[in-house]
Formats: sequence, structure tokens, C-alpha cells
Amino acid sequence: MLLHALARQPILSAIGRRLLPSSLRQKIVRRAFEPPTQAHFKTLLSETMTMNCVPGRIVMVCGSLQPGGAERQVVNTLAGLAGSPAIESLTLLCDSLDGAPEGRHDFYLPLAQASGANVREIRKRSGKDGRSQVPGGFRKVMNKIHPGLAVDVADLYLEFRTLRPEVVHAWLDWSNVRAGLAAVLAGVPRVLLSGRNLSPRHFALNADYFHPSYRALAEIGPHQVLFLNNSDAGARDYAEWLSCPLERIQVIRNGLYFGNDCRPSEEHNAAFRMKFRIPANAPLIGGMFRFNEEKRPLLWLQVAARIAQEFSDAHFAIFGQGEMHGQMQELIRGLQLVDRIHLCGVVAPSLHGLSPCDLILLVSRGEGTPNVLLEAQWLGLPVVATDAGGAIEALCEGITGTVAISDDFHIVASAVTNILKDQAFIATARREGPRFVMTRYGMERMIQETLSAYSLGARIFQREQVSPMKEHQKDSCNAEVETGKRFRFGRNWQRFLRVLNDDRIHEAEKSLREFLQVGSLEGRTLIDIGSGSGLFSLAARRLGAAVLSFDYDPQSVACTEELRRRYFDGDPDWRIIAGSVLDREFLKSLGTFDIVYSWGVLHHTGQMWQALENVKLNTKPGGKLFIAIYNDCGEISERWKKKKIFYNGLPGEFKCAYALMVWTPIELKYFLYYCRNRKPLDYIRLWTEYKKSRGMSRWHDMIDWIGGYPYEYAGAKTLIDFYEKDGFALCKLAANSGYGCHQLVFDRLR
Repeated sequence: MLLHALARQPILSAIGRRLLPSSLRQKIVRRAFEPPTQAHFKTLLSETMTMNCVPGRIVMVCGSLQPGGAERQVVNTLAGLAGSPAIESLTLLCDSLDGAPEGRHDFYLPLAQASGANVREIRKRSGKDGRSQVPGGFRKVMNKIHPGLAVDVADLYLEFRTLRPEVVHAWLDWSNVRAGLAAVLAGVPRVLLSGRNLSPRHFALNADYFHPSYRALAEIGPHQVLFLNNSDAGARDYAEWLSCPLERIQVIRNGLYFGNDCRPSEEHNAAFRMKFRIPANAPLIGGMFRFNEEKRPLLWLQVAARIAQEFSDAHFAIFGQGEMHGQMQELIRGLQLVDRIHLCGVVAPSLHGLSPCDLILLVSRGEGTPNVLLEAQWLGLPVVATDAGGAIEALCEGITGTVAISDDFHIVASAVTNILKDQAFIATARREGPRFVMTRYGMERMIQETLSAYSLGARIFQREQVSPMKEHQKDSCNAEVETGKRFRFGRNWQRFLRVLNDDRIHEAEKSLREFLQVGSLEGRTLIDIGSGSGLFSLAARRLGAAVLSFDYDPQSVACTEELRRRYFDGDPDWRIIAGSVLDREFLKSLGTFDIVYSWGVLHHTGQMWQALENVKLNTKPGGKLFIAIYNDCGEISERWKKKKIFYNGLPGEFKCAYALMVWTPIELKYFLYYCRNRKPLDYIRLWTEYKKSRGMSRWHDMIDWIGGYPYEYAGAKTLIDFYEKDGFALCKLAANSGYGCHQLVFDRLR
């Protein structure tokens, strides 16, 4: 009871935060209080406020700006977001920005302030008067959860009610829980909780309230609360820990940018070696990490000792600080390597410490995406890491580095010495490392994905510069139809809407999920180029995307508008306009999107290669491009082209008869084939179950095929080469050996 009473005294609590290590504070709290449950946090969130937020106002929350990888990403994100026209203002709130040498909580403060953001400590104002302002559900459990947590949530609640942000973006578990609870209570419309590692269950700083509070926040839909991680391994681990679908956690990989002027000079590298009396040609193995158990500095030293046995001239440089500094010094003395292992303290910028090294070693127990590996590879240095969470994703195995197959220090040391002996490997890492980092971990991609997660991307639909389709383009479309140069795609889609049902819509959703390899499109933007019936725009919207649909054919635009009226009437996150994919200025006015979708459209423009080129304009770095293009079947394709031209030149009353004349012999062959194989019912299923192929109608697709003109085609390899030369990487291919469509999904890497 005494511990319980003392722990609730604000002054004593504040003193404890300043003077006691976090691990000891947690032990005291656990002795004083019963562990909180998910029910406590559900009660806390049972009453929330509404907020008249300021559009585009972003508030980030992070414990401090001490020298760490997550804190560096906070600063990078601030810098990258600063120039976005979608953002009204940026604020970063920290628990501590104390500059004391033992913590250096202000280490990245100058860089954060250089972004133009308002950076300050969280105001401590939740005294008795302040606590009375929080919602009733919070007051009911305030005395049942840890006092420090209750105070912090109340302080942030008052901050958010004052600042009225559209988005709160928290970083690391400590801040995620506090800011997440406070933001939901305050009525913030969009709350992002960014994990930067594996789940806390793997680490000593796993507070007993992390899991139940996260679980309560996870019960709030992704329309408001979105979980982020910077690695696939981290996302999987959090999903397992929280017993939630993997799709609930979005991966946004770290973003780095260094200009060539950031690369330290050879003179700097030589001066560094001279300062620590390291011979110019001696192998220098570097490490940069916090000196705590999670980073396993003692294992690092054991590995160093083993390497030193094989390379008698090798030296080792470790950059960092932390509570295990004394233990490390003692072990270095015990290994008799005082003259060869150098504890260099914290260095800024980090590249100045890494650049003089020949190889960078990391042996952490758990990692999200370790910045030190990325920075080292950008410098062209080979890297070696243990299999710790996202570390394996942060290097190109066998090219820029390697992940040791075991944590045994002999095996880790062997991985290092094998590289040091292999000059060809070192040369490859020097060449490929920078390319790998900038392709996979580019700054622009990270910022675009972050903006998309903020759901500010939907505001592109409100830009004044979005150009409507010009009147002469509408007249041109109608004229082409009237002269037989273009098929009436829109009229065909209007007929299709008569047979559209929920089964077809579900099949369209399934097709998108499978090809894009996602469970949800929540928080993403999608442009449907050539929306046709609007079916796939509808499917994307139902999956959570903010959708912009456009088509060249006015009747197709009308079809899409009809679907929106039926299913999402008045929805501001689904906009429909008329436009041409051949109009580059029009496309530029629309901006970039997470997903560019154009299925079976670009080969009907009359200028297919120009259209294929133009859609690159709308694909953001890190985004996906999903296209479907007719296969090149040589003479067969040419014969079909002639049939299409003839069909479109016929008077309307003869077109159906001509289509039947063309398709009947083909369908008869299909029917006889199935009969010979004693499977006539399988032929019938081609018609009755055709909707399972993207949710479409077989007859309407047949009419679309016979009439689909203009008509062009290409081989799959030709299409792949066309995009890969411009920084796109194929991630899924469904090739067609007949005269149907190749389906290709690309990732845009740069």
C-alpha cells in the first residue's frame, strides 16, 4: 500500500523518471500495482471526444531525440514532409529534450529544428484541474492503471485538444501507447503507431501495459488507428503478438538520403585512423549501436577477439554509449585488446564514424531496420549481421553483405573474415551497396508512403489544378465512334451493369487482393485509368482505397458514376472524371498514387506505347503499377485486328449478327472438345462461372473483344524490358500464351 501511495505522488514520480533506470522503475511499479488488463483500456477509450481538426496539421510524438535509429527516422520524416503542400504544419512533441551527457536526448534536435517543425517537450499540465477535463471513461480507470502512464496520457490529451491535429504519428512503443490512447480520446481523425523493431515481448523494456493497451487500440478500425512497422519481420511479429491480421500492420521501410557531398573524404578517413593510431592498411571493423543488452555488445567483443586471432593487424571501432559501457571496458581488458578495440563515443554525422571502416558488424538480438547497415552499404562497405528481425531485409545477401547462420561467435567471426579475404566480394559491395540502398530505402519513397498512410492523399482529389477532360476531347471520342475508328466501350459496359451482382463484385475484390498481394487497401490511393464499367474502382474502394477513376469514353464515365451512386453515394474518397491517358498535362495534374491500375485499356488507345509511357507519371516511388496488355500472337493478332476494324465499320443493326458469326464456330469447337472428353458440363460452366474470372461477364467480354478497337499488342518480355529500364521491377506476372492479356504488376523503385 505504501509503494502504491508513493508511486501516485507526481513529484516523486517525476524524480524517479529522472534518476532511476527504466528497468528499475518498472520493477517498482510492478510491485506497487496489479497489471492492467485490456478491459481497463477498453473502459478508458469508452468515451471519446469529437474534434474539429485543422486539415493537414501533423503532430508527431517520440520519447526523445537521443542518438538512435528510430530517432533518426523521425528527423528524416520531418525533413521530407516539410515541403509537402498537403501539410499545414508539423509539430514534434518529446518527453525529454535534455542535453545531459548521459542521455543526450537532444542529439538530433538541431536537425529536427532545421526541418522547420515546431519541436518541444510535452507540457506537463495534468494536475487536478487538468485531469478533470479528460473524458469520463478515462476518469473511471485513472486509479487502476500506472500513475506515470495516466499522467502522460492526460498531458498528451490536453496537447491534442489544443493543437487539433488531423494526424498524430507516434514512434516507438513507449510513445505509441501514450499518444495512441490520448489521440483516440481527443478525437484525432487519424492515428499512426509506428513500431521500429520486433514486438516488445523480446526486450527487457516490455511494460506490462503495452500488450493490453495495444490490443484495445487494435479494436479500433484502421479508418482511425493504423499500425506501422519498418520491416516485414517486425510486422509479422507484432501481428502474432497482438493476434491481429498481418494486413492490420502496414510496412513503411526506412528512408535515407545522402548527397555525394555527405560522403566523408579520404583525408577524413586518414585523420580518423591517425587519431586512434590505426595503421592505414590495417583491416578496420566497425560497429555503431547503443551499449545495452538488446544490441549484445559483449558478443560483439567476443567476435572481435576471434577475428583478431586470424587477422593480427585488425582493429575495431565501436561508436555509441549506454549502460553497459563499463562491462565492455572490463571485457576488452580481459581479452587483452585495449590497443586494438577503440570505444569512440557517439559521432555525428554517423557517416563520419562508418566511412574509415572496411566492414560493419551488427550482432543485435532484435532489429527492425537497422540504419547503420543501410548507411554502411550506401558508403559501399560490406556488412555482416546476425539474424535479428529485419536485419536480413536490410542487406542484399551475398552481394552487399551476409547474415550469419548462427549467433555463435566463431561462426559470426568466420562470416567477417571470409569477406575480408575476398577482394571480389568487397568490390561488388562497393558498387552495389549504394544502388541497393537508394532503390529499396530511398527517401522520396518513404515520404510518399507516409503521406499515403496519413490519408492526406485523398486530398489530391480537391486540387484546383486537376484538369477536366477538354470538350474537344469528348467530341473527338464521339467522332471516332461514329466513324468506326473506336468501339463503343461505354455502351457495352452499360449493358454489363444490368447483370452486376455481389458475387461479381467479390470476385473483382479477390482479383485485386491476389495480384496486389494485399488483404486491404486501407490508407492507400489508387487511380483507375480507363475505369470502364467502374467495377474495379468499386472493388478498390470497398477494399479501403481512396480512388480516382477516369475514362476517355463519356458513357464509361457515366457507368462508373452509376456504381458510385449505388454503393458510395456522395463519397469524397471516390472521384470520377473524364480524361485521356494520352494527355500528359492532364495526367501530371492528377499527381502520383500508391497503385496505378489499368487493366485491358492501354492497348485500345491507338498509341499504346505512348500510353504505357505516360502511366509512369502517376506511379509514385514505392508504388505499384498493374496493367494488362494483349499478347502478340503474330499473324493471329493481325487477323483479329482486321475483324475488329470490320465490326466497327458495320451499321449498328448488323454488329450483333457479325459477332455471332465470328464466335459461333469458335464456341462450337470448345463445345465439341468438352463433349469428346465427356465433360459437356464443363463447357456450360465456362458461361455460368465466368464471373469468377475478375467478376466479369463472358458475353460482354466477347463483345468487348470482337469490337475492341483500336487494338495493339505486345509480348510479356517486351513489356517487362520497357518498364525495368526506368526503375520498375516486376513483382507478379500472369503471362498469356493465347491472344488474351498478359497481367503484370510492377513495383516502382525510383
